[in-house]
Amino acid sequence: MMGNRIYLALTLMWISAVLVFPATAQIKSPGDGIGTPIYSVQPLRTVSGTAVPNDETSRLNTIPTWSGTFRYQPPQGRSQVFGYTMVGSNPWRGSATTTVPTEIIPIALVFSNGVSLDGTTRVDEVIASPLFQPFLSQTGFTQYGDAVSRASFYSIVQEKSRNWHVLLGQPSIFPTHTITVPPEAGFEFTGSASRAPIGLIDLEWFTRQIKTLVAGLNLDPRTLPIFLTYNSFLFSENPQNCCVIGFHSALAFPGPGGSHDVNTFVWASYSDKGIFAAPIEDITSLSHELAEWYHDPLIRNVVPAWPQPGSSECFSNVMEVGDAIENFANLSFTVRMGESEYHPQDVALFSWFSRQFPSIGLKGRYSYRGYKLNGPALVCRK
Repeated sequence: MMGNRIYLALTLMWISAVLVFPATAQIKSPGDGIGTPIYSVQPLRTVSGTAVPNDETSRLNTIPTWSGTFRYQPPQGRSQVFGYTMVGSNPWRGSATTTVPTEIIPIALVFSNGVSLDGTTRVDEVIASPLFQPFLSQTGFTQYGDAVSRASFYSIVQEKSRNWHVLLGQPSIFPTHTITVPPEAGFEFTGSASRAPIGLIDLEWFTRQIKTLVAGLNLDPRTLPIFLTYNSFLFSENPQNCCVIGFHSALAFPGPGGSHDVNTFVWASYSDKGIFAAPIEDITSLSHELAEWYHDPLIRNVVPAWPQPGSSECFSNVMEVGDAIENFANLSFTVRMGESEYHPQDVALFSWFSRQFPSIGLKGRYSYRGYKLNGPALVCRK
């Protein structure tokens, strides 16, 4: 299902046709030739599959969030106010540290040939990574997610809230959940170039498994569950439409007094080097999804439609900070933690989506690393 990522009123179904593929050209090179690494958008839904109305935002029992607005007027058009919700506290209101309790839920996928690809084998690497351990970032000695969040609002942080932070708590580790993949839903093989074990799985089948786990594990809505797999990627309908490597979403359950308990969550696959031609390895996909969770935990931050750099066609109207730069050849960067190297992804900052000039981001930038996006998002051609 090829097409641009434009999401208007969040009327998409939870599991139906949410997989979206970028319309712009992707990096082509050897790797294992299994497909283009992309990400899926899964909007907030209730357990029955219906949408949660936007006017109920104040009645959601979930992780700590704050909300704001910005105004945008296109060159030809009327001014419009856009609202957004992010994880943590409002940086305009001063310094505060928010710590979100976090859970890692490893998944072992057992394929019909008997091979198991087990996310448990990569839990220690994830915990030791800059996603959970502080490193010398461009916005201070802190975790990756906090670093990019501070970068998005850096001029505000410097002026009003120098000690503003949004951190992930050191994660509790759930017992491994073993899921048997039926032959019609996926298969395992050895990468032609990487020689790594690889699993390809049907998107709809896999998302049903994740939804079932979210519904059945009695998770606290005030925590962030991370579902972790290893070298396992998703295809839509057939393996030629590959590969989704991560998504973040939220599932709402009935709460007291007409409210909703909303479990936000992330799934990503820890991946070996060389599977994809693009620089995606170890925590790249998980960092992408965590950065997007920080900036849009409820998948409701609709912004003026934007094109990916290098294109004029509308790509999305959701604040997906990782998607904005996913076509760049140098999308990840290296962080050394002791003897290990990790590769989190660079991301776009808030001012790129809100078309603020100058940017309120770190050093007036529009992306965290600063050399990909030279100005705010362009007006796109519908």
